[in-house]
This record gives sequence, structure tokens and C-alpha cells, in this order.
Amino acid sequence: MNSPGQKTPIIPTRTPLNRKRWLLAIKAVVTLLLCAVILWQTDFTRLLHTIENPNLGLLLLVVVMMFLSVPLSAYKWKQTLLIHGIDQRFNDLHRWYYVAVFFNNFLPTNIGGDGYRIIKTLDNGVSRAGAVVAVFIERLSGLLVLLALGYMAATWRLTLPGAHPLSNKAVPLGGAVAIVGLLALLLMTRTRVIERLAPKLPRKIQNVLALFDDFKRHPGRTAWSCLGVSVIFHAHTITFYWLLLTALDEPPQLSGLVIMLAATAVIGMLPITINGIGLVDGMFIYAARHYDIEYEVALSAMLLIRGITILISLVGAWFYFSAGTSAHKIRQALHTPPPTNA
Repeated sequence: MNSPGQKTPIIPTRTPLNRKRWLLAIKAVVTLLLCAVILWQTDFTRLLHTIENPNLGLLLLVVVMMFLSVPLSAYKWKQTLLIHGIDQRFNDLHRWYYVAVFFNNFLPTNIGGDGYRIIKTLDNGVSRAGAVVAVFIERLSGLLVLLALGYMAATWRLTLPGAHPLSNKAVPLGGAVAIVGLLALLLMTRTRVIERLAPKLPRKIQNVLALFDDFKRHPGRTAWSCLGVSVIFHAHTITFYWLLLTALDEPPQLSGLVIMLAATAVIGMLPITINGIGLVDGMFIYAARHYDIEYEVALSAMLLIRGITILISLVGAWFYFSAGTSAHKIRQALHTPPPTNA
């Protein structure tokens, strides 16, 4: 281990870099393979007909709603930061969230959109650890709420006649995971294992764990930011997906759509492709076929979602480059040591 202030030798730094390049190459190969499989099964005549003949009014509404997802996400981010006493200007958070979308979709860096958002809020004058926890909780709470909605939809589908293969698999598996998670949480609470281990952990981890007390001190704001806003956000997302499929002349069943989006979110967490390309799209198409949505219609929807996301990313690119920020400066910020009062 290097002592403080000692420069890292050149040779050891090459190994992680090469490893990252190999991982990126593997992701690129998997991405291409999945995209090839998707295209191999595509009826291009049907695909072109679907894309060329949408309901333009509904499609325009989808574009507007997808752009509105950014300020809604920025608002949730602000509310989560406020739990830790960090009061950032909404306009700044809104602009940085656009840039984060750009990072996630275009820049081949290991920073990512979430890393960028953390870096931009680190020097908040209150808590650097709070900037990290806020982004983590914002993401985690959103995922858990979507999974809960998907589980409720899958459970309800089982009460309907007919075959429901996704629900048959998701309901028992999701129930088992929920029970195990609740039992683990109860055990940790009763034994106070985190409090006992905290003094033995590194100072940075102690700082992060200490921030979780903020959620107990502000139950109202926690419930609103983690649960209330998440429900609103996912209702918004489900609505524009429903409108998009309706614009493609294939309105989906609402419960089926919720299950599709939840399943896609779970699979999308696997870090095996670049930006989830091929993986997310393939899961959405696979799930859609269980709910009577044609293959080419589901693929058309994902292509349009990707296209609209590129438009949103371009707005983020404009904010990023117009501010004169460079990726080099962002990387430097990643290695800036936190102050002792973090």
C-alpha cells in the first residue's frame, strides 16, 4: 500500500485500465450479439410499417412526457438531498440531471450519470457523504417501488383466467425475496448489528451509515421523496409507455405493461451490455409477447424510446459543453479526498 502523498507506480495502474478495456470489449460483443438475435427474428416489412404509421399526436405527447421525466427526477433528487440538510438549487439539479442522461448514453467513461451527479453535489457545505447516499437512495427507492407495482400487477393477473407464465414465476419468487428481506431487516434491527460493527469500519463508511439516521428524523420527507414521488414518477412512465404502444396501434393491458416494465428493470441491472442496449430491449420484447403485443410493435416502441432518449441526451450535451466542463475535471474530482468533517 502506498503511503500518503506517494505517487502510484506506472505499471500497476495499467492492469486496471486493461481490465476495463477488456470488460468494455466483452460488453460490446454481448451487445452486438443480443442486437443480432433481436434483428434476426424481425420482420422488417412489418417493422417499417409500424414505425412509419404511428399516431403523431400521441407520439408527440410521449416526447413531451419523456422530457418531463427529467425535471420530475431532479425534483426527487432535491427532496432526497433535503433529508440530509443539503439544499441545492433546483435549476442546478435539473441541468445536471440532463447531463447525467448524456453521460449514461454517450460518454465511454467509468463515471456514469450517477457518478457525475454525486460529483456535482459533493461540495455542498453540509455533507459529502450525503451527496452519495442521496443518489443511492433515489435509485434504490425508485426500483423498489417499481418492483412492488409489478408484483401487485402480477398477483392480480393470477386471479384472471388463462395462462400467465411471467406471473406464475414472478409471484412466488418475489414473495420469497420479500419475506427473506423483511426477516433480514428485522433481525438486523433487533440485534443492532450495524451499530455494533460501525465503530470497526472505516471512517468513510461510518459517515455514510450515520446519515441513515436522517431518514428516521425526517419520516414525512422520507416517505414523500422515496415513496410518494416514486409512485408519481412510475405512474408517469407507465402512462407514456401506454401512450406509445397505443400510438403504434397496439394499446396494452395496463397490468401487463406494469409487469413488463418491472421485469425489464430487473434484467436491465445486469452490467453485461453497453447502456443496456440489446438486453433491456430484448427483455421488453420478450415480456411483451406474453401480453399479446406483436414482436415488431414492441421493437418499434423500444427504438422510439431510444431515439427520444438521444434527443434528451443532446440537451444534456449542450448543458455539459456550454458550461465548459471537461471529463478530465470530472475524473480529477473523483480522486479529491473528502474533508474530515464529511
